[in-house]
Amino acid sequence: MSPCVTQSYFCNRFAHVLRGLCAVVGFSDEQLSSVLRNPMVLTSSLEDKTKPTLAALHDVLGSQEAVVVAVAKAPTLLGSAVETLKGNVEVMEELGLSLTDIQKSVGKQPQLFAWDYKNEEFHNKLRYFGTVLGRSPRHMLVGQPSSLMSDLRKVDYRVSRAATLLLCTVLRPWRRLCPVD
Repeated sequence: MSPCVTQSYFCNRFAHVLRGLCAVVGFSDEQLSSVLRNPMVLTSSLEDKTKPTLAALHDVLGSQEAVVVAVAKAPTLLGSAVETLKGNVEVMEELGLSLTDIQKSVGKQPQLFAWDYKNEEFHNKLRYFGTVLGRSPRHMLVGQPSSLMSDLRKVDYRVSRAATLLLCTVLRPWRRLCPVD
């Protein structure tokens, strides 16, 4: 393939995707610029991948405006499988979240919604926050979804370090045994 054909093909493909996204979703120039930073947008089929994903997001979020805001914050959502998004809603409903709770969670941290909630690691995080910190899955998904974005080992380290420092403060006679910052 000659460079001209490749460049022409790319330009046509790019223009097609841009027209499709603007027509289907209604992105502003700034939002579209954010979305196009994700290369998956240009490689995905508008009809077979992007439109069904946008429809699934609309079903969850309830409005086109909420979809635009979520996708502008997390362009990776456009690369999510519809089955993953539906599965995430199922998991959230099983955990006792209402549709309003689900919408708040996705609106607050749309990057998290692109993950597979049926994944064992995700459930391990929810179990950790419940067991160690006494935080319910609902609290974590609606109130603090960004905490679920962190690697569990990093979260455990921060919690363990904070607990050690707290104990050192409370148990002053043994302070000399505590780590110094």
